[in-house]
Amino acid sequence: MLSRTPGRTRRPRTVLLPLGLATLAAGAAAQPAAAAYEHYGVEVDAVVRTTYVGSAHTPTFEHDTSLSMSTHVTAGFLAQIERDAGGRIIGASGQDQHDASTTGTSTTHEREFAPAANDWYERARTCTGAGKNKNDEGRTILESDPITPLVGGALRLTLADQLLVAATCTDTGPHGGAGPGSFVLRSPAPDDPFGPPGPLAVDFALPPEATAAGKVIQLFEGPTGGQAAYCPEELAERSERQSCTVTFRGTITLTKTDLTGGS
Repeated sequence: MLSRTPGRTRRPRTVLLPLGLATLAAGAAAQPAAAAYEHYGVEVDAVVRTTYVGSAHTPTFEHDTSLSMSTHVTAGFLAQIERDAGGRIIGASGQDQHDASTTGTSTTHEREFAPAANDWYERARTCTGAGKNKNDEGRTILESDPITPLVGGALRLTLADQLLVAATCTDTGPHGGAGPGSFVLRSPAPDDPFGPPGPLAVDFALPPEATAAGKVIQLFEGPTGGQAAYCPEELAERSERQSCTVTFRGTITLTKTDLTGGS
């Protein structure tokens, strides 16, 4: 959870804006003269859903996999927002490690004919989400979009630059296990900063009047327009893959924080 500095603060007013629908307010009234930098407690709460289907059928080989897992991602950190003299948001930065908790199931069944034994070998695996997992490497990141200094308020949220979808698996076939278990979703920064964000990232606009209220909650979901279909490497490389999708949705809450403890 976010720590709060003691002091007298005005109870913030909450504004709810759908992410991606909030419009830039270039002509809005200028904010009162204040420090160039403001600080906000950021809370992110989202769910990433991964679905996968694998299927292969020949006279000597049969394979079927069905996977549907949801990973609940939460993060809390302090972010710094920079404003120009007119009150426009021209920069933002903040990040921290996140917590993740995976639920759902994955089942796989394989049969392969062995001519030498003139018999079928059967392999199977059942996996369930491993619950809460502290990802020591993955981070949730809030940063400026490259065009922020030009248009104001264009920000990017990377829900997770690396997200472990943790599973606990049991091999149930008489000849061992088969099929996917735990895997990692990766959302690196794009080579072209003006290109579409990573597969677990979303761009949005935050006009000055939103944060002026003291607190703002934005909805988001992805993948956003322009993003290529994404499948984690461990699943994409499986020869039996028929379909694979990763989607996410959630909220980001920004609450203005007075680090000095003043009113």
